[in-house]
Amino acid sequence: MRIETINVGDGACAVTSDTDKTTDLTLIDCGRWRRGDRAAADRARDYLGERLGDVTTLVVTHFDRDHWGGLLELAATHATLRPKNAPAVEIRIPGMPDSFAKNLRAGMLALISSRDDAPVNAIELHDAWKATGVGVRQTVHYAGDEFEANGRTWKVLWPPHRVPTEMGDRITTWLDDLKKLADEMNAAGHGKLLDDLHKAYAGVESFDAPVAREESPREEPMRWPMPERHYDEHRSGDDLLPEDAETAPDTDFREVPKKFKDKLRKLANRMSSLDNALSLVITTEDGGFIDFGDIEGDALEALLRSGTVATEYTVMFAPHHGTHEAPSGLPQAWVCISQNGVDHHRKNFLHRKTHSNEGRCVSTWDRGNIDLDTVRWGFRYWPWW
Repeated sequence: MRIETINVGDGACAVTSDTDKTTDLTLIDCGRWRRGDRAAADRARDYLGERLGDVTTLVVTHFDRDHWGGLLELAATHATLRPKNAPAVEIRIPGMPDSFAKNLRAGMLALISSRDDAPVNAIELHDAWKATGVGVRQTVHYAGDEFEANGRTWKVLWPPHRVPTEMGDRITTWLDDLKKLADEMNAAGHGKLLDDLHKAYAGVESFDAPVAREESPREEPMRWPMPERHYDEHRSGDDLLPEDAETAPDTDFREVPKKFKDKLRKLANRMSSLDNALSLVITTEDGGFIDFGDIEGDALEALLRSGTVATEYTVMFAPHHGTHEAPSGLPQAWVCISQNGVDHHRKNFLHRKTHSNEGRCVSTWDRGNIDLDTVRWGFRYWPWW
């Protein structure tokens, strides 16, 4: 299996394929925080070239813009390179907890759109690829699911179908607060958030339509509490950036009146933490590769206690760009990759000093694009930097 990590800076983008690099490709995430969706897409285009047309599966670990925004930009180019009569492109995304999937998905998407001050939200990812005419099938996944991609079986380890009652109660409160705030802002003449909510509800069925699966007794919800540490996603302080670092204006709720901004930021940070906690975590059946997405904190520890994570993998993508301390049960890996850029790399030392991985932790900040090849009888490492 070949695993190619494309350096998009503070974001995520990777391609997996069979070892000869000529078979169908699986594209896992593509986005770049603050430098823009187009920048991430351009890097992916430059790296893949005509192989972009071989992409048959898109995996979105979660819907922070630094993981999915570039995929939107790649749709049109992919269509020009895709062979005629090619099978439909499969889009694999994380499911939301059963009890309130539609409401939670819509709330998250509305906040994404309002936070980025952009008319595009994640619903349009599906629509953009569908509009190219190559055909699209989108599937939500939960722990226990399996799917086929680039000639192998993949297993889904996270998110769970159900969450504990106390978490569900808190999520319901947040969603109620979001709707009330949207109504309050609309009454004051600022209707974007309410419009975004309406748009999200109108299109969310394309995400969480019922999925055909064998009926089985539903598992008990995993006992992981709602994270109290609401990480301020990707905000690390521009004053600490190198003087010559490329920067972009912060568009975070730029058009929101000051009296509403604090409430909206608080809700967005809580939702962002939850979005990370519900990241899609996938692994190949042979144990050659695992991608933790942005799962963090108590959710990550619950996953590690679930018994579904192996103790060692050949290649691993570090949780949340390798910007947090590694919990004691985090697996070993022959190579552990942190996808980070000018901002994230300053926190990468937290991961490296706490992940007992015998120094085999690398990052795209240090190495650029990282091209790896795993084989049944061993491991070959071809770094392209």
